[in-house]
Amino acid sequence: MLGAGHYCRSSIGRVTWRATGIAFVDCRLLRLSFSTNSSNNHNVHCVNLVKEKDYPSYLTGLLLPNDVKRSYFAINAFNIETSIIKEALRGGVNANKTPAKKRIGWWREAIEEAYEGNVSDQKMQQPVVKALVGAIEEKLLTRRFFEHIIDAREDDLEVSQRSSVEDVEEYGDKTFSSLLKLCLEAADVRSDGPDHVAAHLGRAMAIATAIRSAEALARTKGEIAIPQSLMRSFEVPSKTLLEPMAVPIEKTSNDNQKLSEAVFEFATSGNSHLEHARDYFKTIDAGLQKQSHGIFLRCLQTSQLYEVFEETNFDVFDPRLGATKRGIDSLPVQMLKAKFMSSSPF
Repeated sequence: MLGAGHYCRSSIGRVTWRATGIAFVDCRLLRLSFSTNSSNNHNVHCVNLVKEKDYPSYLTGLLLPNDVKRSYFAINAFNIETSIIKEALRGGVNANKTPAKKRIGWWREAIEEAYEGNVSDQKMQQPVVKALVGAIEEKLLTRRFFEHIIDAREDDLEVSQRSSVEDVEEYGDKTFSSLLKLCLEAADVRSDGPDHVAAHLGRAMAIATAIRSAEALARTKGEIAIPQSLMRSFEVPSKTLLEPMAVPIEKTSNDNQKLSEAVFEFATSGNSHLEHARDYFKTIDAGLQKQSHGIFLRCLQTSQLYEVFEETNFDVFDPRLGATKRGIDSLPVQMLKAKFMSSSPF
Protein backbone atom coordinates (compact mmCIF):
# COMPACT_ATOMS: atom_id res chain seq x y z
CA MET A 1 0.00 0.00 0.00
CA LEU A 2 1.36 3.41 -0.95
CA GLY A 3 0.80 6.25 1.47
CA ALA A 4 1.29 9.99 1.24
CA GLY A 5 4.96 10.90 1.14
CA HIS A 6 6.10 7.26 0.95
CA TYR A 7 8.24 5.67 -1.74
CA CYS A 8 8.12 2.16 -3.08
CA ARG A 9 10.54 0.27 -5.28
CA SER A 10 9.53 -2.86 -7.11
CA SER A 11 10.57 -4.99 -10.06
CA ILE A 12 8.30 -2.95 -12.34
CA GLY A 13 9.83 0.42 -11.60
CA ARG A 14 9.57 3.25 -9.12
CA VAL A 15 6.37 4.99 -8.08
CA THR A 16 6.52 8.20 -6.09
CA TRP A 17 3.33 9.37 -4.41
CA ARG A 18 3.40 12.94 -3.15
CA ALA A 19 1.14 14.28 -0.43
CA THR A 20 -0.81 16.12 -3.12
CA GLY A 21 -1.85 12.78 -4.57
CA ILE A 22 0.13 13.33 -7.74
CA ALA A 23 1.72 10.16 -9.07
CA PHE A 24 4.95 10.15 -11.00
CA VAL A 25 6.03 7.00 -12.72
CA ASP A 26 9.66 6.37 -13.62
CA CYS A 27 9.74 2.89 -15.04
CA ARG A 28 12.31 1.23 -17.27
CA LEU A 29 9.49 -0.47 -19.13
CA LEU A 30 8.30 2.95 -20.26
CA ARG A 31 11.46 3.79 -22.19
CA LEU A 32 10.85 4.19 -25.89
CA SER A 33 12.74 2.11 -28.39
CA PHE A 34 13.33 5.12 -30.65
CA SER A 35 16.76 6.55 -31.13
CA THR A 36 17.06 10.30 -31.41
CA ASN A 37 18.85 10.40 -34.76
CA SER A 38 17.31 12.36 -37.62
CA SER A 39 16.06 9.24 -39.43
CA ASN A 40 13.64 8.68 -36.58
CA ASN A 41 12.30 12.24 -36.31
CA HIS A 42 8.93 11.21 -37.73
CA ASN A 43 8.49 8.55 -35.06
CA VAL A 44 9.47 10.94 -32.29
CA HIS A 45 7.02 13.49 -33.72
CA CYS A 46 4.18 10.95 -33.44
CA VAL A 47 5.07 10.16 -29.83
CA ASN A 48 5.17 13.84 -28.88
CA LEU A 49 1.88 14.55 -30.65
CA VAL A 50 0.11 11.72 -28.84
CA LYS A 51 1.64 12.81 -25.53
CA GLU A 52 0.35 16.35 -26.02
CA LYS A 53 -3.12 15.57 -27.35
CA ASP A 54 -4.07 12.15 -25.94
CA TYR A 55 -2.18 11.40 -22.75
CA PRO A 56 -4.00 8.13 -21.91
CA SER A 57 -3.04 6.74 -25.33
CA TYR A 58 0.52 7.95 -24.75
CA LEU A 59 0.74 6.08 -21.45
CA THR A 60 -0.72 2.98 -23.07
CA GLY A 61 1.89 3.11 -25.81
CA LEU A 62 4.76 3.34 -23.36
CA LEU A 63 3.73 0.04 -21.80
CA LEU A 64 3.59 -1.85 -25.11
CA PRO A 65 6.34 -4.13 -26.44
CA ASN A 66 9.03 -2.36 -28.44
CA ASP A 67 8.01 -4.02 -31.71
CA VAL A 68 4.51 -2.55 -31.35
CA LYS A 69 5.32 1.02 -30.27
CA ARG A 70 6.22 2.57 -33.62
CA SER A 71 3.08 1.45 -35.42
CA TYR A 72 0.90 2.16 -32.38
CA PHE A 73 2.04 5.78 -32.11
CA ALA A 74 1.76 6.31 -35.88
CA ILE A 75 -1.86 5.07 -35.83
CA ASN A 76 -2.79 7.25 -32.86
CA ALA A 77 -1.06 10.28 -34.36
CA PHE A 78 -3.16 9.80 -37.50
CA ASN A 79 -6.28 9.63 -35.35
CA ILE A 80 -5.33 12.91 -33.67
CA GLU A 81 -4.54 14.64 -36.97
CA THR A 82 -8.00 13.79 -38.32
CA SER A 83 -9.89 14.51 -35.08
CA ILE A 84 -8.47 18.01 -34.56
CA ILE A 85 -9.64 19.16 -37.98
CA LYS A 86 -13.15 19.84 -36.70
CA GLU A 87 -11.87 21.13 -33.38
CA ALA A 88 -9.95 23.83 -35.26
CA LEU A 89 -13.10 25.21 -36.90
CA ARG A 90 -14.08 28.70 -35.78
CA GLY A 91 -17.61 30.07 -35.86
CA GLY A 92 -19.52 27.21 -34.28
CA VAL A 93 -22.26 25.53 -36.29
CA ASN A 94 -22.04 28.28 -38.92
CA ALA A 95 -18.30 27.86 -39.52
CA ASN A 96 -16.93 27.68 -43.05
CA LYS A 97 -16.20 23.98 -43.40
CA THR A 98 -14.47 24.12 -46.80
CA PRO A 99 -10.90 24.22 -45.42
CA ALA A 100 -11.71 21.34 -43.06
CA LYS A 101 -13.12 19.25 -45.92
CA LYS A 102 -10.00 19.91 -47.96
CA ARG A 103 -7.79 18.80 -45.08
CA ILE A 104 -9.77 15.59 -44.63
CA GLY A 105 -9.51 15.04 -48.39
CA TRP A 106 -5.74 15.46 -48.08
CA TRP A 107 -5.62 12.67 -45.49
CA ARG A 108 -7.87 10.48 -47.61
CA GLU A 109 -5.45 10.87 -50.51
CA ALA A 110 -2.50 10.13 -48.22
CA ILE A 111 -4.04 6.82 -47.12
CA GLU A 112 -4.92 5.89 -50.70
CA GLU A 113 -1.37 6.63 -51.84
CA ALA A 114 0.11 4.70 -48.90
CA TYR A 115 -1.76 1.56 -49.89
CA GLU A 116 -1.00 2.03 -53.58
CA GLY A 117 2.68 2.51 -52.83
CA ASN A 118 3.01 5.91 -54.51
CA VAL A 119 2.95 8.52 -51.74
CA SER A 120 4.00 11.89 -53.15
CA ASP A 121 7.19 13.53 -51.94
CA GLN A 122 5.11 16.41 -50.63
CA LYS A 123 3.00 14.14 -48.43
CA MET A 124 6.05 12.20 -47.23
CA GLN A 125 7.31 15.45 -45.72
CA GLN A 126 4.46 15.18 -43.22
CA PRO A 127 5.95 13.13 -40.33
CA VAL A 128 2.73 11.27 -39.47
CA VAL A 129 2.31 10.18 -43.08
CA LYS A 130 5.91 8.96 -43.17
CA ALA A 131 5.39 6.99 -39.94
CA LEU A 132 2.10 5.57 -41.20
CA VAL A 133 3.65 4.32 -44.43
CA GLY A 134 6.15 2.36 -42.36
CA ALA A 135 3.43 1.00 -40.08
CA ILE A 136 1.23 -0.08 -42.98
CA GLU A 137 4.13 -1.88 -44.64
CA GLU A 138 5.38 -3.53 -41.47
CA LYS A 139 2.06 -4.57 -39.93
CA LEU A 140 -0.14 -4.90 -43.05
CA LEU A 141 -2.79 -2.72 -41.42
CA THR A 142 -6.35 -3.01 -42.73
CA ARG A 143 -7.20 -0.17 -45.11
CA ARG A 144 -10.93 -0.02 -44.39
CA PHE A 145 -10.34 0.93 -40.74
CA PHE A 146 -8.50 4.07 -41.82
CA GLU A 147 -11.25 4.79 -44.34
CA HIS A 148 -13.94 4.36 -41.68
CA ILE A 149 -12.20 6.92 -39.49
CA ILE A 150 -11.85 9.41 -42.34
CA ASP A 151 -15.47 8.92 -43.47
CA ALA A 152 -16.73 9.48 -39.93
CA ARG A 153 -14.61 12.62 -39.46
CA GLU A 154 -15.90 14.04 -42.73
CA ASP A 155 -19.54 13.30 -41.90
CA ASP A 156 -19.06 14.77 -38.43
CA LEU A 157 -18.23 18.18 -39.90
CA GLU A 158 -21.94 18.65 -40.64
CA VAL A 159 -23.19 17.39 -37.27
CA SER A 160 -24.22 19.76 -34.50
CA GLN A 161 -26.37 17.18 -32.71
CA ARG A 162 -26.84 13.48 -33.37
CA SER A 163 -30.38 12.22 -33.65
CA SER A 164 -30.15 9.09 -31.49
CA VAL A 165 -27.98 7.01 -29.20
CA GLU A 166 -27.57 4.58 -32.08
CA ASP A 167 -26.05 7.37 -34.19
CA VAL A 168 -23.46 8.03 -31.47
CA GLU A 169 -22.72 4.30 -31.27
CA GLU A 170 -22.27 4.14 -35.04
CA TYR A 171 -19.83 7.05 -34.88
CA GLY A 172 -17.99 5.20 -32.10
CA ASP A 173 -17.85 2.08 -34.29
CA LYS A 174 -16.25 3.98 -37.15
CA THR A 175 -13.80 5.98 -35.05
CA PHE A 176 -12.87 4.53 -31.65
CA SER A 177 -13.53 0.88 -32.59
CA SER A 178 -11.61 1.21 -35.86
CA LEU A 179 -8.75 2.85 -33.96
CA LEU A 180 -8.63 0.02 -31.42
CA LYS A 181 -8.73 -2.62 -34.17
CA LEU A 182 -5.80 -0.96 -35.95
CA CYS A 183 -3.88 -0.89 -32.67
CA LEU A 184 -4.65 -4.59 -32.16
CA GLU A 185 -3.21 -5.26 -35.61
CA ALA A 186 -0.10 -3.31 -34.60
CA ALA A 187 0.18 -5.82 -31.76
CA ASP A 188 -0.29 -8.67 -34.28
CA VAL A 189 -3.76 -9.49 -32.96
CA ARG A 190 -6.21 -10.41 -35.71
CA SER A 191 -9.13 -12.33 -34.26
CA ASP A 192 -12.90 -11.99 -33.94
CA GLY A 193 -12.81 -12.14 -30.14
CA PRO A 194 -10.66 -9.05 -29.47
CA ASP A 195 -12.36 -7.27 -32.38
CA HIS A 196 -15.74 -7.88 -30.72
CA VAL A 197 -14.40 -6.39 -27.49
CA ALA A 198 -13.07 -3.41 -29.45
CA ALA A 199 -16.47 -2.86 -31.07
CA HIS A 200 -18.23 -2.50 -27.72
CA LEU A 201 -15.43 -0.45 -26.20
CA GLY A 202 -15.56 1.97 -29.13
CA ARG A 203 -19.25 2.62 -28.51
CA ALA A 204 -18.64 3.09 -24.79
CA MET A 205 -15.80 5.53 -25.55
CA ALA A 206 -17.93 7.57 -27.96
CA ILE A 207 -20.74 7.97 -25.43
CA ALA A 208 -18.32 8.82 -22.60
CA THR A 209 -16.63 11.42 -24.80
CA ALA A 210 -19.98 12.98 -25.72
CA ILE A 211 -21.07 13.28 -22.08
CA ARG A 212 -17.74 14.59 -20.87
CA SER A 213 -17.58 17.25 -23.60
CA ALA A 214 -21.27 18.25 -23.53
CA GLU A 215 -20.87 21.48 -21.58
CA ALA A 216 -17.73 22.63 -23.41
CA LEU A 217 -19.14 21.87 -26.88
CA ALA A 218 -22.33 23.77 -26.14
CA ARG A 219 -20.43 26.75 -24.74
CA THR A 220 -17.70 27.01 -27.37
CA LYS A 221 -19.21 25.49 -30.53
CA GLY A 222 -22.97 25.74 -30.10
CA GLU A 223 -23.22 21.95 -30.46
CA ILE A 224 -25.38 19.60 -28.40
CA ALA A 225 -23.64 16.33 -27.54
CA ILE A 226 -26.75 14.69 -26.06
CA PRO A 227 -28.83 13.02 -28.82
CA GLN A 228 -32.08 14.62 -29.97
CA SER A 229 -34.10 11.52 -29.08
CA LEU A 230 -33.06 11.74 -25.42
CA MET A 231 -33.56 15.50 -25.25
CA ARG A 232 -37.09 15.06 -26.59
CA SER A 233 -37.89 12.03 -24.47
CA PHE A 234 -36.96 13.83 -21.26
CA GLU A 235 -38.32 17.20 -22.44
CA VAL A 236 -35.00 18.99 -22.10
CA PRO A 237 -34.99 22.43 -23.79
CA SER A 238 -31.91 23.08 -25.94
CA LYS A 239 -31.30 26.28 -23.98
CA THR A 240 -30.48 24.19 -20.93
CA LEU A 241 -27.16 23.39 -22.61
CA LEU A 242 -26.73 26.19 -25.12
CA GLU A 243 -27.77 29.14 -22.94
CA PRO A 244 -27.76 27.98 -19.32
CA MET A 245 -27.49 31.55 -18.00
CA ALA A 246 -30.52 32.64 -20.04
CA VAL A 247 -32.86 30.11 -18.44
CA PRO A 248 -35.08 31.70 -15.71
CA ILE A 249 -33.83 30.68 -12.29
CA GLU A 250 -37.15 29.07 -11.38
CA LYS A 251 -36.78 26.72 -14.36
CA THR A 252 -33.08 26.00 -14.04
CA SER A 253 -33.33 23.32 -11.37
CA ASN A 254 -36.15 21.45 -13.11
CA ASP A 255 -34.50 21.58 -16.55
CA ASN A 256 -31.14 20.51 -15.15
CA GLN A 257 -32.81 17.57 -13.45
CA LYS A 258 -34.36 16.53 -16.76
CA LEU A 259 -30.98 16.88 -18.43
CA SER A 260 -29.36 14.69 -15.76
CA GLU A 261 -32.02 12.04 -16.35
CA ALA A 262 -31.30 12.14 -20.09
CA VAL A 263 -27.56 11.86 -19.42
CA PHE A 264 -28.19 8.96 -17.05
CA GLU A 265 -30.02 7.12 -19.84
CA PHE A 266 -27.21 7.94 -22.26
CA ALA A 267 -24.53 6.78 -19.82
CA THR A 268 -26.45 3.58 -19.09
CA SER A 269 -26.19 2.66 -22.78
CA GLY A 270 -22.46 3.32 -22.74
CA ASN A 271 -21.88 1.44 -19.52
CA SER A 272 -23.72 -1.59 -20.88
CA HIS A 273 -21.22 -1.71 -23.75
CA LEU A 274 -18.38 -1.43 -21.25
CA GLU A 275 -19.77 -4.30 -19.17
CA HIS A 276 -20.33 -6.43 -22.26
CA ALA A 277 -16.72 -5.81 -23.32
CA ARG A 278 -15.47 -6.85 -19.86
CA ASP A 279 -17.53 -10.03 -19.86
CA TYR A 280 -16.55 -10.98 -23.40
CA PHE A 281 -12.85 -10.29 -22.80
CA LYS A 282 -12.91 -13.03 -20.13
CA THR A 283 -14.14 -15.58 -22.67
CA ILE A 284 -11.48 -15.14 -25.33
CA ASP A 285 -8.43 -17.37 -25.62
CA ALA A 286 -5.84 -16.79 -22.87
CA GLY A 287 -3.13 -16.14 -25.43
CA LEU A 288 -5.23 -13.49 -27.16
CA GLN A 289 -6.06 -11.95 -23.79
CA LYS A 290 -2.36 -11.57 -23.11
CA GLN A 291 -1.64 -10.12 -26.56
CA SER A 292 -4.50 -7.61 -26.51
CA HIS A 293 -4.33 -6.70 -22.81
CA GLY A 294 -1.87 -3.85 -23.40
CA ILE A 295 -3.92 -2.26 -26.19
CA PHE A 296 -7.09 -2.30 -24.12
CA LEU A 297 -5.36 -0.48 -21.25
CA ARG A 298 -6.34 2.67 -23.18
CA CYS A 299 -9.93 2.04 -22.10
CA LEU A 300 -9.12 2.16 -18.40
CA GLN A 301 -9.75 5.89 -18.47
CA THR A 302 -13.13 5.28 -20.10
CA SER A 303 -14.06 3.00 -17.23
CA GLN A 304 -13.01 5.71 -14.78
CA LEU A 305 -15.15 8.28 -16.61
CA TYR A 306 -18.30 6.25 -16.09
CA GLU A 307 -17.51 6.18 -12.37
CA VAL A 308 -17.16 9.98 -12.40
CA PHE A 309 -20.49 10.35 -14.20
CA GLU A 310 -22.13 8.46 -11.35
CA GLU A 311 -20.25 10.44 -8.69
CA THR A 312 -21.48 13.70 -10.23
CA ASN A 313 -25.09 12.47 -10.52
CA PHE A 314 -24.84 12.74 -14.32
CA ASP A 315 -24.60 16.53 -14.14
CA VAL A 316 -22.70 17.75 -17.21
CA PHE A 317 -22.15 21.12 -15.51
CA ASP A 318 -20.33 19.59 -12.57
CA PRO A 319 -16.77 21.01 -12.61
CA ARG A 320 -15.38 17.57 -11.78
CA LEU A 321 -16.05 16.48 -15.37
CA GLY A 322 -13.70 19.16 -16.61
CA ALA A 323 -11.19 18.73 -13.82
CA THR A 324 -9.08 16.02 -15.39
CA LYS A 325 -6.05 16.60 -13.17
CA ARG A 326 -6.95 13.97 -10.60
CA GLY A 327 -7.64 11.27 -13.16
CA ILE A 328 -4.62 12.03 -15.32
CA ASP A 329 -2.24 12.16 -12.36
CA SER A 330 -3.36 8.78 -11.04
CA LEU A 331 -3.62 7.11 -14.44
CA PRO A 332 0.04 5.97 -14.70
CA VAL A 333 -0.26 4.10 -11.41
CA GLN A 334 -3.67 2.68 -12.33
CA MET A 335 -2.33 1.47 -15.67
CA LEU A 336 0.65 -0.21 -14.05
CA LYS A 337 -1.67 -1.96 -11.61
CA ALA A 338 -3.96 -3.06 -14.42
CA LYS A 339 -1.02 -4.30 -16.51
CA PHE A 340 0.79 -6.27 -13.83
CA MET A 341 -1.82 -7.02 -11.17
CA SER A 342 -5.16 -7.42 -12.95
CA SER A 343 -6.57 -9.85 -15.50
CA SER A 344 -8.82 -7.08 -16.85
CA PRO A 345 -7.20 -4.11 -18.61
CA PHE A 346 -10.25 -1.93 -18.09
